[in-house]
Amino acid sequence: MYGYGYRYNSGLVVGAGGGGGGFSNTYSTSFDGVDDYVQLGENNTDLQPTGAFSLSVWVKFDGLSGIQGIWEATSNVGVFGGDGYIIWKSSSNKFQFYMRQGTSWKIASGTTTVITGTWYHILCTWDGSATSKIFINGIEEGSQSVSSINYNANTGINLGGYQSESITKPYQIQGNIDEASLFNSVVNIADVWDGSGQPTDLTSLSPIAWYRMGDNGAYKSPQWLIPNNENKDKISNYSTSYDGIDDYIGLGSDSSLDIFGSDFTISLWAKWGAQTSNSNGLINFAAHTNKAVITLGFGSQYGKISFGTGSSSTVGILYDCGSGYDDNNWHHIMCTLQGSTRTIYVDGVDISSTGGTSSIGVGSNNDIGNRARSRYFVGNIDEVSIFDSVIPIANLWDGSGKPTTLPSGAVGHWRMGEESTFSTNWTVPDAIGSNNGTSANMTIEDRVGDAPNSDNNALSYNMDEVDRVEDVPS
Repeated sequence: MYGYGYRYNSGLVVGAGGGGGGFSNTYSTSFDGVDDYVQLGENNTDLQPTGAFSLSVWVKFDGLSGIQGIWEATSNVGVFGGDGYIIWKSSSNKFQFYMRQGTSWKIASGTTTVITGTWYHILCTWDGSATSKIFINGIEEGSQSVSSINYNANTGINLGGYQSESITKPYQIQGNIDEASLFNSVVNIADVWDGSGQPTDLTSLSPIAWYRMGDNGAYKSPQWLIPNNENKDKISNYSTSYDGIDDYIGLGSDSSLDIFGSDFTISLWAKWGAQTSNSNGLINFAAHTNKAVITLGFGSQYGKISFGTGSSSTVGILYDCGSGYDDNNWHHIMCTLQGSTRTIYVDGVDISSTGGTSSIGVGSNNDIGNRARSRYFVGNIDEVSIFDSVIPIANLWDGSGKPTTLPSGAVGHWRMGEESTFSTNWTVPDAIGSNNGTSANMTIEDRVGDAPNSDNNALSYNMDEVDRVEDVPS
């Protein structure tokens, strides 16, 4: 919680998994069998193990019609996708674990006949070189010879069925999923199944990803935000993504943004690779007399950080400060004006001495994600704040590589992915006042489960707030 009279993670219910106070499991997530699914990531190599791995998940079915997907990491083209792994219920109501080796699917099949209204625990393992196995409710039921696994460049990773719209049968699950986890080793069945018919605490097993579904979920319309369990207590797990073509968040011309004629601070987190042009804007305040802008590059220096202030359509610019930040990693950027002195900090380091001066047009809008609505940012932005005073860098950067609790004094703060809601456009709330941002040319896919020092976070699609239910294995 900041100290501003509002709370982080509004709607968050934590089931204490792995934390103090003991383990509990209260909620699962319900899928309608039509188009509901939870996306774990696109081309997320963390969830595409090429060596030994295990998948553990609990499922219950409300209907048994046809094939129903439980967990899949495949390309979203074609009936089965091109490569990867799949857990599903077959049309003959058996559980199956698919792995793609070369041009063939290798299948370990269970023997249990699935019925409705019953919770099942599934563990699928691969030793990294020879054998895959499938366990149902603690019993090994099938195995298959598998020497390798391959993935497609378009791999989508989902719980609840395929995300593809290019196939006539997307194989969505009609039922519930709970406590889904992935490990980069072969897990002993006794560690995830104790015979009680209830989930166990997986903390000591150090899963790569653990989705507690309802227990860690927060609903921000129209999506459930389901963080990887290790991230559940972090300030930010979601950000907004920009395509570099025409995406941006407009902040209007509210008087609260007219602070750039005297001392001020701008703080934000951003992640980017190669940019499409110079001077792509991270943030642009230009609707008032006094202006400020933070861009990437000036002249031919596309990846470097620029900061300008002024009181005309062109602002004095401190430009080309620092290099090597276009590495697709998260960086904290803080810019201050104190008197006539401009300062740029990146990841806590003052890089201002490496810059020079010139000028740049900033347009006439207050926006996140572009400069003058002509130079658009490619990458992710998170946790944007402005202050009408100079804030010590130690108050905003603690060396952890993730956002910290902000001091009092901010006049605007936009959490980006964490609190935003979507209906035609994104509404990005101002956590301090009422100056909410509105997206342009962005889609529901532009909220992503990636934030500073937090990744592998999940998001639901086509699901409603009522899809978290008090129905769990017991």
